Amino acid sequence: MTYFEKSVSFALAFEVRRDRPSATQGSATVYLNGQEIITFSDDIRMIRPGEKYYGPLIGDWASVTPDYHFIRALLWNNLDSIYHYSDRPKAIIEQLCQASNPGSVRT
Repeated sequence: MTYFEKSVSFALAFEVRRDRPSATQGSATVYLNGQEIITFSDDIRMIRPGEKYYGPLIGDWASVTPDYHFIRALLWNNLDSIYHYSDRPKAIIEQLCQASNPGSVRT
């Protein structure tokens, strides 16, 4: 006997928006499918010639943290059992799963 299941397909779009209230201070907010999820402090340092940086360079100051670091910290945080960072993305993914695979009704 062979059973076929309908596949579930949906898109997840992560975005990191950086905020720099001053040259030496900043934060990074992670969005999932346009919904704000969490804001992390950004690591702003003086950038010397030849050094890699992320986001805007203000004076000689910029972030040394890539966008993927904030997304990874949201999804795989060592303290998630305490802070529950991943609860909101999990809820969004659950909604997308349910919406894309509503099931069938027997008549």
